[in-house]
Amino acid sequence: MTRIYAVVTHPIQYNSPFFDAINMDPDLDFCALYLSSFGLNESFDPGFKERIRFDVPLVDNHQHEILKNPFPQKMRRSLFRFFNPKLWKIILNEDAIFIFYGWNNFSAIIGILICYTRSRRFYLRSDGNLLRGKSHRSWRQNFIHNLRVLFLNRILNKANGALFIGTQNRIYYEQMGFQDSKLKFVPFAIDSLRFSGSIDEGVYSGFMSSNRFIRMDLPICIYVGKLIPIKDVDILLQAALQFRGVCNFLIVGSGPEAENLMQKYINIENIHFEGFVNQSLLPTFYKMSVISCLPSKQDSWGLSINEAIACGLVPIVSDSVGCASDLVATTSGLVFETGNLPDLCAKITLALQLCTDKNVTRKIEQISAQFSMHSSVQMLKLGLGLN
Repeated sequence: MTRIYAVVTHPIQYNSPFFDAINMDPDLDFCALYLSSFGLNESFDPGFKERIRFDVPLVDNHQHEILKNPFPQKMRRSLFRFFNPKLWKIILNEDAIFIFYGWNNFSAIIGILICYTRSRRFYLRSDGNLLRGKSHRSWRQNFIHNLRVLFLNRILNKANGALFIGTQNRIYYEQMGFQDSKLKFVPFAIDSLRFSGSIDEGVYSGFMSSNRFIRMDLPICIYVGKLIPIKDVDILLQAALQFRGVCNFLIVGSGPEAENLMQKYINIENIHFEGFVNQSLLPTFYKMSVISCLPSKQDSWGLSINEAIACGLVPIVSDSVGCASDLVATTSGLVFETGNLPDLCAKITLALQLCTDKNVTRKIEQISAQFSMHSSVQMLKLGLGLN
């Protein structure tokens, strides 16, 4: 049986179902090595701008180890934020496969160097893409960035492979110099079963009683995520003004932009702010909707779109969202030009027509199945040469 270690900065609600599924495979001996325990207990999330504790199991259903950082908390900044000698010891002592979920930290870089010098098999897993342009960096930041990339790429190219999540992520690895033979497709997946169930009547009744003025004869377009500038929720709410009496817009999430957005739109009858909703309740809010929109100025993938299509919604994303060419264009979903309000409005109008088309909903179900947890585990085994 092959021993596989995933090296991850901390427990993440989107990784956990995948790790659980790997752990259940009888051919694999899996263990997640977490470089910190952040996320296991209630903690402040600056993206949501509130204290969060997810209500789904993050580590309970897969073998794992939280690796200690010997430095005091006050020293855990920049270089020493992730400093985990036990990781390096495990790599030195065990002839296993190591999958690095990101490498932008000291522990991972040293771990990758040890893998290379000790001829350990190691793979890279990241959601990076090139949709984030250089325009947001100064010349000095670009210079430092390019030097860093040049240095890292020489190390990272020694990997046995890169487990890419989609088209834009593949292009990212190709830009790093990875040959086609080293690129292995392992799709981003969610726990589709959790999102394919029926509406929770208690959650639905609570929503209705607190939003008595919603016209429930109108379809709902939902946004799920953090309310931060890069998500550009404001353009979606500007579009909502053009659909008064036609479509409701439900904003599920919180963050630094929440107060400003609520001040601007709280009195608009077809715009509703629900605030942060925990994982176990999200499926009901998706199932009340017919369209899901992710209007980000830049988004590495957009897992909320996986969730939305698992619930049968028609997706709309900007062309700066990583999953646009993989999940959206292939599902009869719609892609609009980033920041282009008229184009977004046109796509919402079209989506309202598509959501009643059974051929479209059937196609959405088919692509959702391709990005299932089972499919991802099988593709992982194939990518690692274990199938």
